[in-house]
Amino acid sequence: MSLSLLRTEIAAGSVTLASVSQLPQRDAFPLPISNDILSRLGIRRWSVDLREERVRWETTDANGHVVAINASLTDLLGQAGDEDAAKFRAHVKQAIDTGGAGPDTFSFNDRDHAGSEIESVCVMKRVDGRPCIIGLYRSNDMARRQARQIRQMTGVLDAFLSNMPGCILVLARDGSVLNANAAFLKFKNVTERRLVIRHNVEEFSDAFDAKLMAIVKGAIRATEPVSGKHVLPVQGGLMRSVYWRCFSISDAERDTSPRVFAFELHRAGATDTVE
Repeated sequence: MSLSLLRTEIAAGSVTLASVSQLPQRDAFPLPISNDILSRLGIRRWSVDLREERVRWETTDANGHVVAINASLTDLLGQAGDEDAAKFRAHVKQAIDTGGAGPDTFSFNDRDHAGSEIESVCVMKRVDGRPCIIGLYRSNDMARRQARQIRQMTGVLDAFLSNMPGCILVLARDGSVLNANAAFLKFKNVTERRLVIRHNVEEFSDAFDAKLMAIVKGAIRATEPVSGKHVLPVQGGLMRSVYWRCFSISDAERDTSPRVFAFELHRAGATDTVE
């Protein structure tokens, strides 16, 4: 079978890869990386013997040991949906065409790895004179879980900011505004969050007097939680008591993590919050 015909069959979805003796000769594929190093990185090997249509796939058993599964290419593609099977065939075809492919991602829906997603790279090589696709892959499941956790944490933070009656600013250490809640937008007399996000707090001189600005700048440079009170002149010659507190988002990285600056406005000499 010619290489061009093999490419056509793979692209068409055929898994019959026999009679590939006419494939161009390439160097043998030594992989001078130990399994232990790859395992520590969460990377596994896979290969397809194009002449025998056999797949060797490394995975991890219930005890955390790396084991090799030998199966037919048909069995492997049967573990993926139509879309991912087509993506895998394109992955192999690109390696045959150009010598290498990836990184590409695929999902598998077999009984043992339902819904799992992997990221793969591969090359076309000859091993002991046999044309083979040699690949490395790693699971994307941890990255997906971490992304989901970040989305959940972001949702919790957004809900917290939206429902707090006091004014809240989330500030980078250089004073850049990372987030602000609706109460602060009302205090600043703006209607859209984009008008304050990524601006520097030093630009808020229309809302903060010099003393409160100095308090904010000092508080975001601190590492420990700090709090205090300031009397702020507002429009109409009125005075408002500002009860403020500032703390790091992460205790583990409190020297570098963003700071939350929260404050409430009270009528001077009163304890009720000014809406």
